[in-house]
Amino acid sequence: MRPYRSDRFAPPAPTSFTALRRTEDALLSALPDDFEILVFAPVLPLVAHSAVATAGPRKVIATVRGSEIAADPTNALALEVSLRRSLALAVDPRSSMPIRLAASQRVVRAQYWPPDH
Repeated sequence: MRPYRSDRFAPPAPTSFTALRRTEDALLSALPDDFEILVFAPVLPLVAHSAVATAGPRKVIATVRGSEIAADPTNALALEVSLRRSLALAVDPRSSMPIRLAASQRVVRAQYWPPDH
């Protein structure tokens, strides 16, 4: 129990589940019908955040299994779009097929913000 009490990443969020769910539903329902909504894993390959974007390793929590905790859903979106684009181009090198993805993902940023901010 001691680590649970002291680890700032462990306790439940101070946000109401119902309020969060209603907000997600409202935002996702506002998307055009041609968007595919994805459910991302809570982790990405190790160093994905610093390779895809500017989130340095001090803002990302690494795991012991060669991955890191998701810190920004746009990184997972960028990786998925890149994968889908490369698959489309392998079939047709002139493909201009649009890829429209959306996601809602819980993330963790490890940088510390003093309580007075």
